[in-house]
Amino acid sequence: MDVMSLQSEQNDLIRRILDINDLSLLSKIKDMLIAEEKACIAGEDIVPYMTRQEIETHISQSCEEVRQIREGKLKPLNAEDLLEEL
Repeated sequence: MDVMSLQSEQNDLIRRILDINDLSLLSKIKDMLIAEEKACIAGEDIVPYMTRQEIETHISQSCEEVRQIREGKLKPLNAEDLLEEL
């Protein structure tokens, strides 16, 4: 990206932020920028937020696994295996 297009993008973003009148939204934007800066400094990739549907899917899958463990259809992980998985 050349310098002119970078400056143009920056100016556009600044104008859009200045038009925001919602303190909560401004706080979220600030938090996101801080997280991005920290990740860049640490050399990490930013992990996007999960959607509500993704969260609900994970919860449903977890509940199904618990049900299968209780019914004896699935072997539970012991503490060592759980830590290994993390």
